[in-house]
Amino acid sequence: MRDNAGNYPVYSSQTANNGQIGKIATFDFDGEYLTWTTDGANAGTIFYRNGKFSVTNVCGLLKATSNKIDPKFAYYILSVNMKNHVSSGMGNPKLMSNVVEKIKIPIPPLAIQEEIVNILDTFTTLKAELEAELEARKKQYTFYRDSLLSFEGKDVEWKTLGEISKFRRGSFPQPYGKSDWYDGEEAMPFVQVADVGSNLRLVQNTKQKISKLAQPKSVFVPTGTVIVTLQGSIGRVAITDYDSYVDRTLAIFESFSN
Repeated sequence: MRDNAGNYPVYSSQTANNGQIGKIATFDFDGEYLTWTTDGANAGTIFYRNGKFSVTNVCGLLKATSNKIDPKFAYYILSVNMKNHVSSGMGNPKLMSNVVEKIKIPIPPLAIQEEIVNILDTFTTLKAELEAELEARKKQYTFYRDSLLSFEGKDVEWKTLGEISKFRRGSFPQPYGKSDWYDGEEAMPFVQVADVGSNLRLVQNTKQKISKLAQPKSVFVPTGTVIVTLQGSIGRVAITDYDSYVDRTLAIFESFSN
């Protein structure tokens, strides 16, 4: 590829960049094919190819030998079940040709295959458009957030958090895992680090509930309390969406009344 640079893609056993590792001046295949990742963490990832390209010796390649199968239909079928055939032996997942050739797939009439492909292609396009729109919205949000919250050089009053709020940590009775501390009648939401997402800033549900027995030994916070994670994904901020109890792995910020 270095010595024969060109316009034809070369696909290998990776998944980044749609499996392409570079371009070359020649090609080995021309038409509709499927390629797949043969080994590694993403073994069994399937790709649809249409055009002139080449593949390396660690890239799986499929070509239809019958006009009864639409290659794009086979791609959609295999994208669902191909990973079920990956072998994880010796710690390195693999899906080799001798296994792939034994995979069974349904072969409905060609007209039905084509209709399924048309429907799934439409949804694939919509998904790509939605992802692009979401990414644009995220960039827009970040820009306006940073602009609106940047007060450097402006005539505003600056105070430390210690001056405008009080801070404490959550708590939970020990030992963790004791069945008496969870669920039961009058159980309440129990917020832990795992409940604070990276994108969703509002704690809307919890994976566990704290029992009535454990509540006096934990820390109660009302709806609208600001909490910050202290372990794991450190520094994530959320606002409780309901009255709840908070684990010791979270910091609780409460505004002063005056």
